[in-house]
Amino acid sequence: MIKHDPDLVRWIAHLLVQGFNITEIKQKVRENALMESCIPPSVVDSLIRLAQGQADELRALVLHKAEMADSDWLRLDSYARRRRAIGKLEDLVDEAHDMSDTVGQLGQVAFMQQAVIKAQDSMDDFTGAKAAKPLVQVNLSYDPLDQMRTIIQEEVHKELNTVDIDGEVIDDEEE
Repeated sequence: MIKHDPDLVRWIAHLLVQGFNITEIKQKVRENALMESCIPPSVVDSLIRLAQGQADELRALVLHKAEMADSDWLRLDSYARRRRAIGKLEDLVDEAHDMSDTVGQLGQVAFMQQAVIKAQDSMDDFTGAKAAKPLVQVNLSYDPLDQMRTIIQEEVHKELNTVDIDGEVIDDEEE
């Protein structure tokens, strides 16, 4: 029976993935019917329902394949896992500090704190943050209005200190 034909369901799933809407798919199924008689609408609807599940699986397969081949995605996934692990380790250190009663136990907490710092340094090295240099350096004492006033004042002083003398040149020989 056509309803259970896996190849036909797969073909309809591919049409769904390609972006055809339901009306276009129904028309293609009717146009490409291999049987002499017309396919009943209920059979076409059930084929489309079966194909929608397969189409979702195909889309998920394509996404997973792309994610596994993409090194940036893998790096982000690894970053997220490492970040969660560091968060858990920090919570553990905080709880151990609250529960420590003796100096020896505080020494163990200090050792655990060093492990957290080492894990954070490893994370910075992994993400490239350790070697990164800031793209923009911010000067907190920078005031653009003050800079503009300074430049204007310097130009005014230059103008005031410049003396223009219009005069005649007198040669001693002419006298």
